[in-house]
Amino acid sequence: MLVAPTALAQQPQEAAAQAATIGVFFWHDSPNDRATFAGIQRGLAAAKVAVRFVERHAEADEAKAIRQLAELRAEPCQLVLALGTRATQLAQQHLVDVPIVFAAVTNPVLSLIHI
Repeated sequence: MLVAPTALAQQPQEAAAQAATIGVFFWHDSPNDRATFAGIQRGLAAAKVAVRFVERHAEADEAKAIRQLAELRAEPCQLVLALGTRATQLAQQHLVDVPIVFAAVTNPVLSLIHI
């Protein structure tokens, strides 16, 4: 499920009381993924959307990734930002009840053939 950032926007008085919780899931350490996340942070700040980010870094370890995705579901996050192709695939498999927004994904269809 794709959620627009404006869907997270609240009335000014409500924003101070409660920030949206966004899980951020990194499969591995990538300059592109970090730059993408930094841009999203800047964009939400410029839009004055109150957000609390909960970051998880799987370090390319699938067992660790599965545990971290369970942590993000338990947080609970209004949505999870999956950064990178493998992060998106794992989030889709393990977060069926949480909206997922993904970025920095390259050819997810072809990459499924190689899993």
